[in-house]
Amino acid sequence: MKQKDLRVAIVRQNYQFLEELRGGELVEIKSGFLTVGEKYFRFIHQMYDDETGKMVATCDSVAVQASLESGKSVPMTAALQEKAKRYLVTSNVPVDSEVG
Repeated sequence: MKQKDLRVAIVRQNYQFLEELRGGELVEIKSGFLTVGEKYFRFIHQMYDDETGKMVATCDSVAVQASLESGKSVPMTAALQEKAKRYLVTSNVPVDSEVG
């Protein structure tokens, strides 16, 4: 990306905190893509308490690939889109259930 003067810009990010962590707990984060478009992708991170297996937080984001020169979004290559599509999940199903 650096050679092509591109960057990734997060244009939307929503957090949902479901349970309180007190500090020192071991957590596991699982991620996947919800949507892969020509110029953007939407992805989710799900945080789980490693001891209980309970989901404690989620982060739902939309990102674009943008030109460093113009600051505008640019289309992603077909190869990058296809690679991301291998990790598609649905938002209402824990990421682990879909990616295997």
